[in-house]
Amino acid sequence: MAATTRAYLDFNRTLRFHGMPDEQRLEMRNRASKCIKEAILNLLNRDKLCQTDFDSWHHRTCDSIIECYRSNGIRFTYGHAQKWINMTFKYLYMLEAVTLDFVFPFLHVPIDNIVLERANKQLCIPRPSQVWSSWGDYAFYLRYQGYLRQRIGKEDPLRWEFHNWLDEIEKGKPS
Repeated sequence: MAATTRAYLDFNRTLRFHGMPDEQRLEMRNRASKCIKEAILNLLNRDKLCQTDFDSWHHRTCDSIIECYRSNGIRFTYGHAQKWINMTFKYLYMLEAVTLDFVFPFLHVPIDNIVLERANKQLCIPRPSQVWSSWGDYAFYLRYQGYLRQRIGKEDPLRWEFHNWLDEIEKGKPS
């Protein structure tokens, strides 16, 4: 799945491997990527889904990815895991690689500095003091997603992110 590879590139600069050989890093990434792919396929094969089911699935999938890295002594947080999973869904949707209509309303916003800034300015959600890539508490992450969902209103959260992420980038460019 090219989407997991592209999504990995969106956050991997925040990881610290402390001199780990490239082949070991690649092996960990491939294992975690396979875990994401299998989890997504299992999710898409469900007959029905609600927000609570999706959130539980998301938490379990984050835990699996985190374990792939932590078992090798690498600090890998819920901030990293959410970014990988949520960006994978975003790329799958953009590439129309699989049909996501059934899960789209439940998908989470990929949290990064741009989203945090936009949510603060547009939705009046206070920016957390801790950088997103250090978020180590899933309950904190899920509360933030809840604030987004509540303030966004009827629009699907990922659709809000599509419009606002790019808009925030454009505003930051010099004229």
